Amino acid sequence: SNTSGRVRLWKKTLPYISSSYFGYGPQADRIYIKQNISNLILYSLLCGGIIGAISIISIYLLIIYKIINLVFMNQIFKKKNYLHEKISIIIIGFLLLRSVVEVSFGIFSIDMIFFLVALKIIYHSPIYNKKTS
Repeated sequence: SNTSGRVRLWKKTLPYISSSYFGYGPQADRIYIKQNISNLILYSLLCGGIIGAISIISIYLLIIYKIINLVFMNQIFKKKNYLHEKISIIIIGFLLLRSVVEVSFGIFSIDMIFFLVALKIIYHSPIYNKKTS
């Protein structure tokens, strides 16, 4: 299968998610599914329950809003400077998309380091602070 068994794992996770609104704690996928669940939203639901998933989804939406603001309102890709910010936007976009098929930046990993550094670059950018404050 093209999904490397991920869809099967996701389906296997659903009964556990529906039986606990509060989750099962860190690395519950390793305990109950015996594998990495490979999806940040499902991982947060399984481990942190509804509150964990709402937190992750809120972070997603806030970051997506900020990125859209930089790309479309500030038109950052039309400006000659801001190379670090442009690269950071690409990294964040990649990691957000990747989190659909991997836990990615959701647990401490190299992805999280890249994600946090890219966010810091964007949040401390002169274009972000000038136009969106």
